[in-house]
Amino acid sequence: MADNTTLNIGAGGDVIATDDIGGVKFQRIKLIHGADGTNDGDVSNANPLPTNMQEVGGAALTLGAKATSASIPVALPLDTVVGSSAAIATLNTDLLTGNASGWYDASQFHSVSVQIIGGAGISAGAIFFEQTNDTSAAAAGNVWPVEEDTTLTPTPQIAAITIAASTTRMFRSAVTARYVRVRVSTGFTGGTVQAVAVFSQVPYSRMVQTVAQATAGNMNATVAGSVTATPVNATNASIINSAASTNGTVIKGSAGNLYGITASNNGAGVAWVKLHNSTTVTVGSTAVAQWFAVPAGGSIQYDWGPLGARFSTGICLSITGAVGDTDTTAVAAGQVKVITSFI
Repeated sequence: MADNTTLNIGAGGDVIATDDIGGVKFQRIKLIHGADGTNDGDVSNANPLPTNMQEVGGAALTLGAKATSASIPVALPLDTVVGSSAAIATLNTDLLTGNASGWYDASQFHSVSVQIIGGAGISAGAIFFEQTNDTSAAAAGNVWPVEEDTTLTPTPQIAAITIAASTTRMFRSAVTARYVRVRVSTGFTGGTVQAVAVFSQVPYSRMVQTVAQATAGNMNATVAGSVTATPVNATNASIINSAASTNGTVIKGSAGNLYGITASNNGAGVAWVKLHNSTTVTVGSTAVAQWFAVPAGGSIQYDWGPLGARFSTGICLSITGAVGDTDTTAVAAGQVKVITSFI
């Protein structure tokens, strides 16, 4: 049957709105609201139904901190992976959303790591990290300073970044504005580019904090009480670009502390970065102390804090295609990149 129903068909009565579902007609009703005898208008975005939440489970709601029993549960988002499913070359396209002049609403997050994947054949092209709190008032955005994971004390990037062919680069930053984007600032020719970002609620923290003063000379400090100063060596960095193997690597051939690890994976399947408390490593037989799953097309980062993770014998690393401690599945050359900081 057709939708809608005519009342008093013989006399040509009024037509009421109905929806035919499986031969049964359901009346369509337009909502209005108001007190008895009053029409406050049709319900719309501009004139919504009034609500008045006064209690939860029988307990009255009042301002201020409340016990769990008088509170409303709120689910906070977990880490979120963002990135356009398509490779991009067009000028002014946002790599996070895939939209022309687009922006990503990052208001629920505090930090991010962004993996940039340059396709084969690129002969020209650049990207620019931008941020804003109001996309209408600042259409062009402001500079979003990011740090590239190539050293422990990187210099913030505040200019356009040229992306070469067949490269994978990792950038990290704090999220300090509501909207962010990675814009194609120079259109790509000969190839395309793609971004995979992991937004997190964990505050951003550099592996190494740099302390400086405006004038040259020794650092001056005023300290109250008795202080014993013990010199601490600066951390070392290990940067590994996977070979077509299980990548057994000795990071430190003696006892040491591991402070942080960042890994990215441009492969189609999960890769497993494994740590060994040993001075040598034979992948598949040397005991695994800890492992990290690096998702396909994604990245992970972990910080053990100022004390680090103690490896009493030595620090070794391997990269395999499966989780088992005895697994010897090789990953592809250039598939996984790992940066560790240690003493």
